[in-house]
Amino acid sequence: MKYALIDLFAYTRWANKKYIDLMLEHKVDDEKAISWMSHIFNAYEIWLSRIEHYKPNYEIWEDHALKEMKELNESYTKQVTTLIHESSDADLYREIKYNSTSEKAHTSLLKDILIHMANHSTHHRAQIAGQLSKKGLKVPATDYIYFKRD
Repeated sequence: MKYALIDLFAYTRWANKKYIDLMLEHKVDDEKAISWMSHIFNAYEIWLSRIEHYKPNYEIWEDHALKEMKELNESYTKQVTTLIHESSDADLYREIKYNSTSEKAHTSLLKDILIHMANHSTHHRAQIAGQLSKKGLKVPATDYIYFKRD
């Protein structure tokens, strides 16, 4: 499980970087694309704060500059990968109690939260792909198999 999660976050980092690099290269200023990409990293911050019990530094829909997102992609990947490396297999099945952004109480397994974080990123990258395609940009192929071939 640990190594599959580490691989999943390496893939997520790679795919996020492809979109950030594209947006930087083309000086993308599309509000929706910036908002969705920022949201990916804000969600990382919020989930990590729930797991590690600290007050998050960002709001869920707070925007970031693209250059900052490039740094956030690296730092959050490192933080999540360290968390996984330092967790035993049993730790990955521990329950995390937290409140949603609407203050509803929930309990989820750590492994499920981590899988959700990566999947959530994929969802928003797809939205960004659609938005940038409408603007005429050729978006990168970021399917998992392309990551494995790269």
